[in-house]
Amino acid sequence: MGEIVGVKHREVLKTLGTALAALCVFLSGGCGGGSTANVVSVTVTPSTSLILGQSVNLTATVTGATNTNVTWSKLQYTKTTTTNGKTTTSDPIEAPSDGSFGVLSNQQATGTATYTAPDPAKFQVPSQTDFPGLQIVITATSVQDPKKNGHANITLISGIRAVITPVTASVPTKESQQFFDTLTNDIQNQGTTWLLTQNVPNTDSSGNFINYPKLPTCSPACGTITPDTNNPNVAIYTAPDTIPTAITPAQKNNTNSPTNVTIVATPKADSSGFTIGTITIVTGGPITFNGITPTIAPQGATQWDIYLDAPGISSASAINLIDSTGNTVKKDSTTGQVKILFPLPATSTTTTTTPPASTGARLRLNAHDLLAAGPFTISIVDSAQTCNGNAAGTACTATGAGAFNVIPVRPTSTATVPDDVVQGANTQATHVIVDGGYFGDGGQLAKVFFQSPGNILSLDSSHPSSSRRLITVISANQIAGSPGLYPLNVASNSVP
Repeated sequence: MGEIVGVKHREVLKTLGTALAALCVFLSGGCGGGSTANVVSVTVTPSTSLILGQSVNLTATVTGATNTNVTWSKLQYTKTTTTNGKTTTSDPIEAPSDGSFGVLSNQQATGTATYTAPDPAKFQVPSQTDFPGLQIVITATSVQDPKKNGHANITLISGIRAVITPVTASVPTKESQQFFDTLTNDIQNQGTTWLLTQNVPNTDSSGNFINYPKLPTCSPACGTITPDTNNPNVAIYTAPDTIPTAITPAQKNNTNSPTNVTIVATPKADSSGFTIGTITIVTGGPITFNGITPTIAPQGATQWDIYLDAPGISSASAINLIDSTGNTVKKDSTTGQVKILFPLPATSTTTTTTPPASTGARLRLNAHDLLAAGPFTISIVDSAQTCNGNAAGTACTATGAGAFNVIPVRPTSTATVPDDVVQGANTQATHVIVDGGYFGDGGQLAKVFFQSPGNILSLDSSHPSSSRRLITVISANQIAGSPGLYPLNVASNSVP
């Protein structure tokens, strides 16, 4: 009996010991077992891009710590370079304290700070030559665990962009063409650097990408570019005496025609904002003005194209629009309304074939040109070329059809906003927008009336209308009569 009891006690104790051992495994706080420590991490947000002068509020978030406070480091930056196809980013470097890399302010231990990009009135984006791949680095470090930190990376953008006019130009040998570069956000008025090149962007032997502003010049073999001494955003291109027969300097795998030149306009304050245009060098020669097509145009339209059959015309030529009273409006390549037309260009870099002359030009009439009805005669003048036998500098008209007629057309409407107005609900005027076409420049050729022809809605002077949209105002006293569905009509102001 006692023997049996003893065995049972040993079995119970053995079972209980196993259970306690298992319990010790699952209880983290007892039985002498070790505990897993919390992992501290720091995150700084946001990483973003900023235009000079802009600010961003930063937040540092600490997880895995009972003390979530942080300390903010001084402003730093990194540079990134590519050599032989290998990209390398430097360790963070302390930024200058003069504000040229921006300013970190309002640092709070609780995890907030403000970064302000450099003042554009004092600084420009740091040079990509000296600071390639520049990134501003903002670091916050955990107070509880100083070995743990987080970073936000800021990319600086100047906001400066260039737009060149004209984008394309055909220039006869020995003749000149003016180019304009319109810069936005060039607060310091640094201006433009001009370059002529026949090379194309490429990767050099070290694996570095060479973009347009750093390409070699082809001047003077491809012509010359001379900035205006009073306005660096204006330059005069002068074509060479003869047509180029090879690309200068030679470039492997470049299949462009040697008659084509790229003009590069680069903002001095930020080379990344560059823009390009294309110059085609042509042989100067007489202009033969045969005629135009079509010979009609719709009054009030947004735009309309007239094609000139005029071999030999170039970007150095000017097109005159002459109305029935003799008033003349000049259109040239700087207006953006004239495009010189060519047959398919040669592509060989060693061709000695004289490039084909132009076949004519496209004149794009805008809404202002199409405002008045009536006949218009077109003439061509070139300071260095004869035209239909007339001396250089003397305008010529077409030997065939050389006039077009602007004809009044009925305005059209496609949609109105709003669709309805609650009578008596508004004491102020309500805007009514009419979308359609043939309204004329500034909406001058159309009128909108509600219910009856005499109930005309006035145009909103603070929100200009266009040839395709009328922005009108309907006053409370113009909404008369019983509620219901009433017509909203668009009619022409022009006399047929």
